[in-house]
Amino acid sequence: MLIPMLIGVSLVVFVIMRLIPGDIASMILMGPSGESGADPKALAELRHKLGLDRPLPLQYLTWIAGLARLDAGNSLWSDRPVHTEIAERLPLTLELALLAMMLSLVVAFITGILSAVRQDTWVDYLCRVVSLAGLSIPNFWLGTLIILVLSLVFFWTPPHFWALSLRYYDDYQAAGIPMLPVARGVRAALREIAVYSVVVVATTFVLPAVADTGAIYLAAAAVLGAVFVWRAMQLVRHSTPDRAISFFMFSNLYLALLFAAIGIDTLVRSI
Repeated sequence: MLIPMLIGVSLVVFVIMRLIPGDIASMILMGPSGESGADPKALAELRHKLGLDRPLPLQYLTWIAGLARLDAGNSLWSDRPVHTEIAERLPLTLELALLAMMLSLVVAFITGILSAVRQDTWVDYLCRVVSLAGLSIPNFWLGTLIILVLSLVFFWTPPHFWALSLRYYDDYQAAGIPMLPVARGVRAALREIAVYSVVVVATTFVLPAVADTGAIYLAAAAVLGAVFVWRAMQLVRHSTPDRAISFFMFSNLYLALLFAAIGIDTLVRSI
């Protein structure tokens, strides 16, 4: 059953890619916007080079034969080996997936504790609504909605993502994503990162005034906040791609650990 299923999936993927409007050869020669014309002779030569002038069954068999040899060929867009393209992007993808899983576990842990401790109160009902909404709303739709509303409409992105955009400045600029370094320059982004870090850490100490928190949370907020500000200042003084990625990763870990501290603090005080 596995082999027929794999063949069926490969056929569906191949057919869908061929049904998508547009011609990759024309896009390569004219650009994504199609603002410049393409010479018919050059277009024919490129289509022959990419194998797009061959019958579809032969294209499919050639593609499957390459996959059987663990060779996906070259990217039609960059003309680089596909395995090289994947290898370059896989580490960051795995890091983001791991952080997303950690954050999900922390949020689930906290909402579960709050629902149990404050059972049948408005806190419990709010946690239930948020949990059900998170399970019901498709992630791809919610992610797209957040990007459209926050980034493209309000030109806002989370400040710690500015550090990520320092590492991939050229890619964000080419894609037209309105990150702060692209819109206002690297130095302005570094200043905003420093201000953001101080404001975030200061905000964590406001929480005890409006919520019931204890010594565990205060200790975690103080230690994590000091490290967070120190790393931000190090990035401002010596901005390098590696430090930008390191600060971005720690900023996500910082938020996750703060949520964990709130959950642990609530659990300990409820015992």
